[in-house]
Amino acid sequence: MFFYRIFSYWPFVVWASVACLAVWGYLNTQNQHRYVGRVALDELIVAPLEDARVEAVFLEVGQRVSANDLLAQLDTSAIESEIDALVIDIKQEHRERERRYIEARHRLLEQRQKLVLAQKEDAARLKVLEEEYANLEKVYDRKLISQTLYFDTLEKVESLRSSIESYPGFLTEVEEELERLESSISVWDIGMGEALVDDDERIRFLNRRKGELTLRASDEAIVSEILVRPGEVVLSGDPILKLVLDGPSRVVGFIPESESQYPSLGDVMYVSSSSTGGKWLQAKVTGLAPNVVMVPDQVSPLPGKMVSGRYCYLELPEAIQLVGGETALIADKPPGFGSFLKHFKDVDTLSVSESKDPFPLKTEGAASTF
Repeated sequence: MFFYRIFSYWPFVVWASVACLAVWGYLNTQNQHRYVGRVALDELIVAPLEDARVEAVFLEVGQRVSANDLLAQLDTSAIESEIDALVIDIKQEHRERERRYIEARHRLLEQRQKLVLAQKEDAARLKVLEEEYANLEKVYDRKLISQTLYFDTLEKVESLRSSIESYPGFLTEVEEELERLESSISVWDIGMGEALVDDDERIRFLNRRKGELTLRASDEAIVSEILVRPGEVVLSGDPILKLVLDGPSRVVGFIPESESQYPSLGDVMYVSSSSTGGKWLQAKVTGLAPNVVMVPDQVSPLPGKMVSGRYCYLELPEAIQLVGGETALIADKPPGFGSFLKHFKDVDTLSVSESKDPFPLKTEGAASTF
């Protein structure tokens, strides 16, 4: 009879139940705090280290690249010309050193040969003059020749003897110069070796600059933007490509200072964005800014109004990839009907078991980030 009466008033029971659920949901919602954030974009800008003309871009927007993949090629003709000019200068300098050495050695050898020949000629002339002087001396004693002829011959003999005596000194000087020249060759070789080392360093430096004009990926990423076309000239530091690095999605949220308390490292919060299709995903707090900052209040109609708060950094499991740069909602509790179910059963909004932590907190890494 009792159940019959209840059944007869079933519309009232249904509406009363709905009203109770609505009141409970409203009260439960009031205990939930929501914040606004943005999915972090790990962007890598590819730029040259010097001015150059773009010869080719080997990628398209959306293409995935791996480490060391070829991205773009810049014109290397200017550096190649520098390398060729440097090689020519090195060869010319080497030939000039060889020429100076050969000329100096040839001059000294020729001078030594002339001294030896002159010494032999003077020795032969001295022998003839000495015989002539001996004959004149016999005749001069008998007063058969003039005194002038006698003393002229004697003077020639003495002069040749003096010249012959000086030849060994001249030859010694030439030999010493040859020795100094030969010893200077080793010094030149050392200097040439040092110069060659310096030139090799310069050539290696130019080749390194040439290699840097071939742009390659440093990590796995996705091409997000191509800023230049082949044929354009880019300046040093100007971006050519923009890449988005792969990795776990991170969300940067802003928590107003008016909140009663901030989350702590390791706390689990809930994130939703347009790419999740309305689903709320678990995320772990990996960092909290140490200071309060002032940012413009974008929802206030008053111009110039600022709001203060702290940045909160959240990380999602690696299996979940959000779109970088999109707006995200952050909640400290699982919103909606899932929160009601959690009172009866441990329901995971991520389809990832909470008993097994999908992203263990690394305190040292988080601390070093800020």
